[in-house]
Amino acid sequence: MTASRPDSQWECLHQGALEAFGQGRFAEAERQFQAALQEAEQLDAQLHRLTTLRRLTACYFQQGKYADSETYSLRTIAILKKLGGQEHPELAHALHTLALHYVAQGKYAQAEPLCQQALANAERIHGPCNLTTALCLDGLGELYDWQGRFAEAETLLQRSLAIRESLLGREDPQVAYSLNHLAQLYRMLGDYGRAEAFAQRALVILEAQLELDLPEIAGSLRNLAAVSFQRGQLAEAEPLYQRALALSEKCHGTGHPNIISCLESLAQVSYQQGKLSEAKQLFQRALRQLEEVLAPDHPAAARFLHGLGVFHLHQDRLGQARRHFKESLAVLKKAIGPGHPDIAIIVGNLGSIHHSEGAFAEAEKLYQQAIALLEETLGPDHPKLATYLNNYAQLLRQTDRKRQARQFEARVKTIRTRTPDPSPQGQSIWQSCRQLVFGGSGNNAPAPAPATPSPNQRADAPRQPAPWLTRFDAGRRAFQREAWAEAETHYLAGLEEADRQGIQDQQVAAALNMLNRMYYRQAKHSEAEPYAHRAVDLWQKLGGPDHLGLAESLHNLGLLFQELGREAEAEPHLVRGLNICLKVAGPASPHTAIALFNLASLRHRQGKNADAEVLVRQSLAIREQRYGRDHPHAVRALYLLAVVLHGQHKLAEAEPLYRRTLELQEKAAGPNHPDVAETLYSLAVLYDDWGRRAEAEPLQLRVLAIWERVHGSEHRLVARSLNHLAAILARQGKHDEAALRWEHALAILGKVLPPDHLDVARYLESLGACYSDLPGRRHEAESALKRALAIREKVLGVDHAEVVAFRARYVKFQQQLNRQPTAGFQVVFVDWPQSK
Repeated sequence: MTASRPDSQWECLHQGALEAFGQGRFAEAERQFQAALQEAEQLDAQLHRLTTLRRLTACYFQQGKYADSETYSLRTIAILKKLGGQEHPELAHALHTLALHYVAQGKYAQAEPLCQQALANAERIHGPCNLTTALCLDGLGELYDWQGRFAEAETLLQRSLAIRESLLGREDPQVAYSLNHLAQLYRMLGDYGRAEAFAQRALVILEAQLELDLPEIAGSLRNLAAVSFQRGQLAEAEPLYQRALALSEKCHGTGHPNIISCLESLAQVSYQQGKLSEAKQLFQRALRQLEEVLAPDHPAAARFLHGLGVFHLHQDRLGQARRHFKESLAVLKKAIGPGHPDIAIIVGNLGSIHHSEGAFAEAEKLYQQAIALLEETLGPDHPKLATYLNNYAQLLRQTDRKRQARQFEARVKTIRTRTPDPSPQGQSIWQSCRQLVFGGSGNNAPAPAPATPSPNQRADAPRQPAPWLTRFDAGRRAFQREAWAEAETHYLAGLEEADRQGIQDQQVAAALNMLNRMYYRQAKHSEAEPYAHRAVDLWQKLGGPDHLGLAESLHNLGLLFQELGREAEAEPHLVRGLNICLKVAGPASPHTAIALFNLASLRHRQGKNADAEVLVRQSLAIREQRYGRDHPHAVRALYLLAVVLHGQHKLAEAEPLYRRTLELQEKAAGPNHPDVAETLYSLAVLYDDWGRRAEAEPLQLRVLAIWERVHGSEHRLVARSLNHLAAILARQGKHDEAALRWEHALAILGKVLPPDHLDVARYLESLGACYSDLPGRRHEAESALKRALAIREKVLGVDHAEVVAFRARYVKFQQQLNRQPTAGFQVVFVDWPQSK
């Protein structure tokens, strides 16, 4: 007992420090971590020592105390090397952390080899597909992002995303972290369509978690808001920022850096909306909270001081702007020294004030300092240089040095042609603070409002995404509205443009999948199939044989074959997709749950309901564990389980599952939702099979009313309800009324399905059976059954078991054509759940 007491003291101190750190009380956290470190030293507990050193490193880092932070980081690395040399499994992470210190101070030349060493170490020890490797890819990718090496950054961040998706599944919160990194990169490049898509997907992932108040959700909201902000959609950005602020305050209290970021972002939105007084108050509130939380000389304070300077600059309050810029410069120099590229931005903006005042000599001196520092830290072709080179060229023209001006103007053109400015709306101050203070790329605010370096500077428009990407983005939005004609126009135009340019990337593959889904949803299966095949081929080319994108495309193609009645072709695609999900995402992944569900649906259609039951129970277990029993994903699997139990004639087991499904669906979506109609339909079928037709008929009438309200009177699902309603009537001896219902159903199918679809054959068989029981309509029965046989032979082949059995019944019917009606046919109806 005496040995565990000091260990408990360490645990108590460490836990208290973690709580203070999580709430942004960094000074208090620092004191408790230091006390915890002393306890660990007295215990000589190496694990406790390493844990506390890492926490202290992060705590000093957040406070901008980089010298202290670097000391503890180096100490951690020394211990790890002593314990395991270069092969210690935690060394890569420690090297990655040390590299962040140099990035924070603008020492990119020192940071890069450390990032590369961390990545090499992670790949050697952990392998190329490991979460530590993904973290190191993030570090090097973001370094390249800050250096303007955007193509290299994108490659690394995409690879990190692929690792997390393969190991954790596409819906894990760590995948959202990668998506937000990429959203930030694309936003900086002006590719707002991609930025929004990645940020939106990250938000969907995080909001699907059981903890609805995850602070990471606020980061995704800010990322989405930033896209709207940079698009100029201020009315859309403001409520997103406000929601992020409210969530951050709920999660962290009132003084956390994430709250400060939201305040600054809202200030910028207010400023752009012309609400100057409100913007100033928000900027000042953010600065006050920053000083309370982090101390007034924290480097992040430079961001807000600069924002205030920009605010005053745009109102021609040059004296106040100059004062805030100088305060910002002093904070930054004290915190990270004179060599950071953000120093150059502030110096350049001070130069713009002197330029506006006509103090050309002082302005020229400051422009030259800014340009030299940016060239030294970021290289001679970095896009941030273009603004200050352009301003200097204007100054040279105004002072009658046109030849020199043309030289700088030519250089500006070269830079902007090669690499568009990632922040053309203005220069971002203390950009690297997004990782240090605001919690990663998904959590930073948009760039400050534009500084005006000279009164004659032309505002450059942000780089727009490629036309084909713009088309895909518009198509996606139209698809979400179910505006099929509009979506089709955009997707086809985007594909045509991408094909013309020879582009074959994941965006194109995703567009192919969307076209397939769009046509599938409209029952245009012959139009869907070529896009489904193209998607499979392209994903295999892009990601190899084990990519989750390939698995999704295989599922889509399998479902299409299933819908066409080509189950033999559907099966290998669905099985292969499931195997990829199991291998890449694991047995408990949501991807695997979907694949199991789809294969179970096929097994049910094949009549292999015992196999289907095993598969759907696995899918249901994954979904209930991940989302909870009442989540719509779990409810869909519960419904399919009821269907496959029904298919095994386990009616007493299936009925309560249908009832439970119906209860949850009506509670979530109301009594007239399409999912409610689907469950009512299946419950009606169950009562019909059970002989409880008085209960079945009103349910089916309700289904018919819902489908007609939702889809109109000529939809395939209306035909399906008519089919089953006719079957119920026929079994009650109401053959005339049943025949009318089947004729109506077939008339609808004739408009929405190809004439040789298997559903047409099944409806014809039922109608033929009904005609055979009506006086004077035996020849109509023969005609309907003959056509049903021809369709089955064409689609399934003459030797298919279903065709052989049907042909035997048809021959028997012909033999008895002139005798008493005992044709051997029975009504049939389609009862296959839609895979979702």
